Amino acid sequence: MAGAKSTPQTLFLHVGWAREYKGALDDLPVGKFGFIKEHGDEAAWETHNFQVFKKRCFGYAPVRHGAIDLTRLGGERGDTHVDGVLVVWTATDPDQGRRYIIGWYRNAKVYAQMQRRNDRAAVIVEAAAEECHLVPEDQRSFFVLAHTSGWPGTASAFFASEVLSPPNLAMVLAYVNGSSSQGFFEPDKPPARPADDEWPTQDPELRAKVEKAAVDVVIAYYRKDGFTVQSVERENLGWDLHVTKSGRLFRVEVKGRAGLGDVELTPNEYAAMRDKKFRLSYRLAIVRNALSNSPALTLFRYEPVSGTWKGGLDAILTLTEKVGAVATFL
Repeated sequence: MAGAKSTPQTLFLHVGWAREYKGALDDLPVGKFGFIKEHGDEAAWETHNFQVFKKRCFGYAPVRHGAIDLTRLGGERGDTHVDGVLVVWTATDPDQGRRYIIGWYRNAKVYAQMQRRNDRAAVIVEAAAEECHLVPEDQRSFFVLAHTSGWPGTASAFFASEVLSPPNLAMVLAYVNGSSSQGFFEPDKPPARPADDEWPTQDPELRAKVEKAAVDVVIAYYRKDGFTVQSVERENLGWDLHVTKSGRLFRVEVKGRAGLGDVELTPNEYAAMRDKKFRLSYRLAIVRNALSNSPALTLFRYEPVSGTWKGGLDAILTLTEKVGAVATFL
């Protein structure tokens, strides 16, 4: 049919999990490909996948033998590259071990052999910068099955347009084209949405209002992006909210202030925040000016390479431990 859009050749490439893939030393890939310091320079190459250089992005993935069979992307034997490919990048969330779409290159050039260059150590795909999109870390919710018949296995390259069923491929393409989706995640039991009257109250009255307002800000922030939010404050876990989407779980502790200033963590919260089992999924949500018409939310997350807690563009959390005592006299 004249004017109909053809389905692009689609290639999945699997890499380690990082925040921005722009070469920052505190943003090394986490996962089976490890950290740079553990695996040498090769582990660093994928950290540049969304760094713009001369108006283009150059992508690396640890493909088998450093080569891609272009005949599976519509090419001919002997071709050095094919153009117009949709490259979908996936990575495994290191906290819960599930695979998600983390970005894509449209109209990409895919090479038959790994390209070695001075400006980029190794390149297997490239595309114009305006055709490259990285999904922000906390918005990565399109779940991709793995190690299941008809889905990616252990190899980094997966020829989606050749292997995926037409309905499944159509769902991927719709997401890339702007549709909201949790992908192929099917939860056993969706978490219940808490009723407004389930939130605990505390004295004094002002503190209760500030904390309630702060929680409302955080809930609204996540729900607008399709997350499910459940209160777990009464369970004394060390955080207030379970925030879930497509199998990803964030453990969110909410702190509110009527103005600016510091916040205090209880011993239980501080222990949970530092626990290696939880800290990659732990979020400290600080809401300042919580009772105003313009409350300010800053979300802090743990950066495993630097060992710091970062929020927003340049906020770094300073944690000062406090020791108390009880003084008694007769």
